[in-house]
Amino acid sequence: MQRKILVAVNGSESSKIAAEYAASLAKANGRELIMLYVVDERRATKDLEKFRGQEDSIKTKWEGVIKESVSWLWNNGIRYSSHVEVGDPVEKILEVANQEGVEMIVLGYGRLKGISRIRALASASRTVVESSKIPVLLVPAG
Repeated sequence: MQRKILVAVNGSESSKIAAEYAASLAKANGRELIMLYVVDERRATKDLEKFRGQEDSIKTKWEGVIKESVSWLWNNGIRYSSHVEVGDPVEKILEVANQEGVEMIVLGYGRLKGISRIRALASASRTVVESSKIPVLLVPAG
């Protein structure tokens, strides 16, 4: 069975840095990298309403976030797969991690100060850390 590392990406600078870090871990340790982009249900609903009848355009838009994050993987010999899920980001990260049998989840987080830092860590990253039975690695931006 192939060992895997999951990294959640969302197009932010911190998720790009996390993806690069996860890719370096995957390459150094002969692991497959799973790139996951979770579209929050509220955003998906807005996109579906805006692009009614153009579902392929929406999927292409969402997959573009992953492609932007992984364009450099092809040339570095890193095995990877990508997933786009719609739902609650925390639930989908944990669900895909469990379904794929990953050995580590990698998440990025921004370097914030004061109350912003507390709010950010109280969000998705913190909830994944507190809920996961799989080790979680938080990669700071910058």
